[in-house]
Amino acid sequence: MVEEYGLIEEKEDSLRKYYDCEINNIKSIIQNEISERIKTEKIILSDVDDKINEIMKIIRNEKTTRETYSENLVSLIEQYFSRIKKEIDMERLEREDTEETLVHLMEEALDKIGIPLA
Repeated sequence: MVEEYGLIEEKEDSLRKYYDCEINNIKSIIQNEISERIKTEKIILSDVDDKINEIMKIIRNEKTTRETYSENLVSLIEQYFSRIKKEIDMERLEREDTEETLVHLMEEALDKIGIPLA
């Protein structure tokens, strides 16, 4: 019986070593898989960060472009209306000059025929 007990202990010890080895192998496989997944996730997150930064840069550039475009458009509109105002002012001055000239000519004509204007 002592012999059988010794064989049982030996088998138990052998099985314990085998399962300990298997458990360690499984732990190692799992740790490697976790490490690989973490690396992959870091790469993916890095790519996502890069894409987000790219998008932010595009948005900033687009905003700047639109602001510049808006400023240029506003400037062109201001120039256009300024030119129109100048033309209107010149037309007004020409009409005033014409009216004054007509009034003066009418006064002279009426004076010549002897009818005072006022």
